[in-house]
Amino acid sequence: AEFVTNMYSAPDYKEFDPNGFVFVFFMIFFGLIMADIGYGALLLIGGAVLMTRLKIDNGFKKLVYIITYGGAFTILFGALFGSLFGFAVYRGVLPDPTAGRTNVLVVLLGCMALGLLQITVGYILKAVNSFRQGAIADGIFDGLTWVLFDIGLFFAVFNFITDYFDIPVAADVKGFFDAMTMPGVVMLGAGLLVAVFTAGRKEKLIGKFTKGFGAVYGIINLLSDVLSYARLFGLMLSGMIIAQQFNAMGTNILAGGGIGYVFGPLVMLVGHAFNIAMGVLGAYIHDCRLQYIEFFSKFYTGEGELFTPLGSRFQYVRLTK
Repeated sequence: AEFVTNMYSAPDYKEFDPNGFVFVFFMIFFGLIMADIGYGALLLIGGAVLMTRLKIDNGFKKLVYIITYGGAFTILFGALFGSLFGFAVYRGVLPDPTAGRTNVLVVLLGCMALGLLQITVGYILKAVNSFRQGAIADGIFDGLTWVLFDIGLFFAVFNFITDYFDIPVAADVKGFFDAMTMPGVVMLGAGLLVAVFTAGRKEKLIGKFTKGFGAVYGIINLLSDVLSYARLFGLMLSGMIIAQQFNAMGTNILAGGGIGYVFGPLVMLVGHAFNIAMGVLGAYIHDCRLQYIEFFSKFYTGEGELFTPLGSRFQYVRLTK
């Protein structure tokens, strides 16, 4: 029992509290998925009203807090896209992801760049936790090495990707990444080499070599994690298209006149209510997945006692004839 407790709890060591980073990334992703001024206003107002009425600070009230703050970020991203209940009310700062191949690729690649940023922050937290434990080598080789790799990867592939997909980039931005491409390749290669040669530092004999191959395989896991953030774009795009389709149906019914003046707004009301409900559900579930799997897996180990659901542990054994 003492062995298990000592393995899974460290009274002199406390992991870095990631709540601030989780909140910021969670809200950015939530707002990016919903991305509509009207939807955000409804979530913000509805959440604020519920918070004033809920007296017990339970799990449901915490969920209402998330929806309320998420509504504020939804308004922010809706303003950046210029979207109000699915209508493009003005040309936003960010490109419309429903219009044109280039806009689709810009938003999609932007979502994956956000994912690379969060993963890099996760590796930084890995280094911080290792340094707090006194494991300096682990912090450098298992944390900062991959931070170097991630930064180098971004600089190395930026111009290649924008040129390959024919995405227009400002001349000064393109010039900056032209200058940083080779340093990025060097950083990427240096990070990979260090990861390969240090992955098996705690192993014996053949384990030192096999762990090195595992580090190379880790690149595939890293890229798959980055690709997982494409779900942000998919959920946002589906929500925008659903809103536009219900708007088109409602306006077509309205144009018929007569009873259409009743059923047209009703179709849009029901459609947007459905879209908000599904959007919030999808945003919450997929946002949590990105935090707990893609982000936490880079640095979080946890403390406490090992959970053993089956079996028994005996302190004394009595033998009888």
